[in-house]
Amino acid sequence: MKVKLGLAALITIFLLAGCKKNDATVTPDLPSDAEIVLSKTSVQLGPGRVRDIVIISNNGEDNLSWSVDSKPDWVRLSESSSVLAKDGYEPLEVSFNQSALAHGNYSGTIQIVSNGGDVEITVTLNHLAANLVIQPGALYFDRNNLLKELIMKNEGTDSLSYEITQFPEWIALSGDSTGTLDKPDTMLVEARPWGMDYGDYEGLISIASNGGDREVTVDLTFHREIEVFPGIEAARVNIGDLYQEVLDTYGQHDFAQYDIETGIHTIGYSWIGLHVFFLSNDLVLYPTVPCYEVTLEDPYDGLIDHENSDTIQIGLGSTRDEIVAVFGEPDSQNNGEEIYDVGIAFTYSSNQLSKIRVWEP
Repeated sequence: MKVKLGLAALITIFLLAGCKKNDATVTPDLPSDAEIVLSKTSVQLGPGRVRDIVIISNNGEDNLSWSVDSKPDWVRLSESSSVLAKDGYEPLEVSFNQSALAHGNYSGTIQIVSNGGDVEITVTLNHLAANLVIQPGALYFDRNNLLKELIMKNEGTDSLSYEITQFPEWIALSGDSTGTLDKPDTMLVEARPWGMDYGDYEGLISIASNGGDREVTVDLTFHREIEVFPGIEAARVNIGDLYQEVLDTYGQHDFAQYDIETGIHTIGYSWIGLHVFFLSNDLVLYPTVPCYEVTLEDPYDGLIDHENSDTIQIGLGSTRDEIVAVFGEPDSQNNGEEIYDVGIAFTYSSNQLSKIRVWEP
């Protein structure tokens, strides 16, 4: 029996046969040439380190697609998936849920899958209650040591909040009186005795926190001393000291001015009556610029060095007659200032010394 097929049927058979032939010769997809690389494969969290960073990199030629397949419930991640181009990288922050986790030791694994391979990150955690530690427990100041550092640390992994509730009025603290501690923090503590009666002082810095309350003892010995040396030094600032050296001695100043016409930078510390002068054509006062002059006004109380310093004390408040008796008549005068060629000049108010200027002659 012969079967006759129409044109439409023949075309259908031909197309089906062609599709079957093409299916049989299709080339399978090539493997991905992406490669996932981690900067570290283990993370240890605990006191002083409540978070860590793992860098995920793509060392292959193709784009890298990665995602987190599984992780412990207590682990927090900054990302759960991403795509990185060739030579691309990104940080993955690993932390934990501080408030919802009981104290204790934990461990687990973060599983990451990708088209450039699968990797694991082992995470361990020593979760402790907040514990405020202050170092040192006592600070000792004198006229030549007015700036100290106080280090505050949280030796737990719970979030620690603190408040400085008390400190002597002759103490100045850098930063805010309240804050939180995730990592060690350094606070500058400065004694400002100028204008106080001479003597020995003591007090407390009190700090309240959810990691315990702490106290730091502060002691100050304050006496009048010779600190002004004509042509050389005044108030522990040597003529020629760099700007950074002045900052190291007295901390941050509360006055700054630049005269663009003369190129003179002036910084000041009002609580001591000290001004320091620098010469620079730059608008910014850089740390390496040396000072060329120092002035002193009230409430500064340092004494001036001279050949009879052992028996005669000269300083702000001394009369002109007392100064002339020691230094003689001035070598020159300018705008009410009496100038001595040894590198010191005096300004008087109501016949009493009100300002001292020191420079290198």
